[in-house]
Amino acid sequence: MCGAYSHSIWQASSVPAYVTYVKGYGVDRAKIMQFLNSPNSLDGRIDRVVFLILDYVDKSQHPLCGGRTLDDGVNMNVISFGNDAFGDDLEELKKKELTPPKYLEKAKGLLRGPEVFEFVAW
Repeated sequence: MCGAYSHSIWQASSVPAYVTYVKGYGVDRAKIMQFLNSPNSLDGRIDRVVFLILDYVDKSQHPLCGGRTLDDGVNMNVISFGNDAFGDDLEELKKKELTPPKYLEKAKGLLRGPEVFEFVAW
């Protein structure tokens, strides 16, 4: 499920090599579609907004990964709540008090969470 942790934008030693869950915000394409008032899920503006949000993230503090929602299985880009936001114990991670990135407050209407996602890939 997890590939080698080799992306240069993250510090490989600071995040576990094997995880099954991540706590954070998911970048929600459906919310972005609604925000843009676009009926077309293939509208190129949606991807541009996703990339703008992801580019804004301090990846040294909040690593990015792919995740799947636990309730409805939607795949999303996930902005983690830090290096401690990864783990293999779902209940422990749900209870863990982690601080969301304050710099994303203005984008919360386009994000899903905070919640725990199934980890999919780096």
